[in-house]
Amino acid sequence: MKKIFFTALTLTAINLNAQVSVNLANRINTELLANKTSSNRYEKVSGSPYLYESFGLAKISSLPGEVLVRYNAELDEIEIDNGDGKKYLLPKSEDYKTVELKNGQGKFILERYSDASGSDSYGYLIEKFAKNETKFYKREKIKLIQAKTAESSYSQDTPAKLIKGNEEYYLKTKDKNAELFPNSKKKLIALFPEKKSEIESFLKDKNPSFKKEEGMTQITEFIATL
Repeated sequence: MKKIFFTALTLTAINLNAQVSVNLANRINTELLANKTSSNRYEKVSGSPYLYESFGLAKISSLPGEVLVRYNAELDEIEIDNGDGKKYLLPKSEDYKTVELKNGQGKFILERYSDASGSDSYGYLIEKFAKNETKFYKREKIKLIQAKTAESSYSQDTPAKLIKGNEEYYLKTKDKNAELFPNSKKKLIALFPEKKSEIESFLKDKNPSFKKEEGMTQITEFIATL
């Protein structure tokens, strides 16, 4: 009797899990159908908006299994290959907050952050380090330079092109939005004034660079211990 009861519970759990997977799949498919990618935006543009041209397998939070994705760094969008020749956009939703590519191309996290211009943004940042609710992010940028018509017969038209922009780095701590990584000792201490002595001692001892990714990672690792 116990064995029959246990089997019934197991089958019920399997059925529930299967139903959840179906509901999630139906939900994202419905959202994706309303967000089809534009196929002609880069028709007459040289260069690529993608960090990696090929789609790669990724695990997306809240979704079962793996899907084929690639990151459009010009539009800050995650594209999904539906397998039928159609491409769709992953909705920018907390349900799909994490997109981790399986080929080492990065772990993309949807975050609120203040960008280099001081504007509040909501987009994808690449996680480089995470510990104790302290995170170090990198933002890859590709810019679209619009075409220009020649001003005179002595000059030529300039076609539209995509170029790689400067990388940006962000720091996120507990209960705060991500913000540009401090580029000096003074700015770092301003974020943690109560830890001034510890920070000064660490910087004097390790002398990490505020301009190189390795140094910023080292600083973040230290901040995570405060």
